[in-house]
Amino acid sequence: MAVLALVAPALLATTLSQPASAEGADPATGPGTVVIKSEPGVVTVTIPDPSVKTKSQAASTVPTQPQLAAYVGNNSASHCSINVPPCKFNIFKTSSRTITPPGGSSGALQSSGTALVDVYTVTGCCFTKADYYNTNSYSQWGGTSPFNASSVKHEDIWDIDYLGVGFSFGGSPSGTINLGSGRLSYSNTRSNTWRVDHSVQHIYIAAKAGRVTKVKYEAHGSYGFGSTFYTTDAYSSVALP
Repeated sequence: MAVLALVAPALLATTLSQPASAEGADPATGPGTVVIKSEPGVVTVTIPDPSVKTKSQAASTVPTQPQLAAYVGNNSASHCSINVPPCKFNIFKTSSRTITPPGGSSGALQSSGTALVDVYTVTGCCFTKADYYNTNSYSQWGGTSPFNASSVKHEDIWDIDYLGVGFSFGGSPSGTINLGSGRLSYSNTRSNTWRVDHSVQHIYIAAKAGRVTKVKYEAHGSYGFGSTFYTTDAYSSVALP
């Protein structure tokens, strides 16, 4: 959330049709998955193979943080300094709940996501940009009765708090929504499945003529069982010194 944002109202809550390019290639998908959307070097969206009638493999897959140098923090920037770049940390969160859908048996809903954040540092001044690399996330229904939900929606949100006159961003998949005030949303909804995965290569959000004070990430799930819907919401934020 910006303290001061001079962003034109027409730019807020608009769908971006042209994704910026990003370095690297899409990660390989594992067995038992079906790619439903792919922008090479930008994003891969997958669901479980509908012909596979087990959840044991995919259900145990939880995004893991990269194994990096000791100066990389986990949901913390306490090691960062404007005088000694770089400033890097893993940002991640998982949220779960147990529900009993209408006519079914109890099971777990879960949303989870992780990314490596590299904060650009103007030495001796301030932090000005947050680069999110390798955002890997999912939302899933882990129960077996019913095996699939009527629908699963999975959403990533990348967000910064900043002091400045506005913000800029890039690298986002097509269909990303600019929510304003340094906040971006990307989501996909699929019918008759139990899980949706996102793998986003790289996006950035930068403060214009200002500084970034906090870096945030969210993973959200919405699950339909007929006319009944449930949600899971995972929030993580890292304050910059």
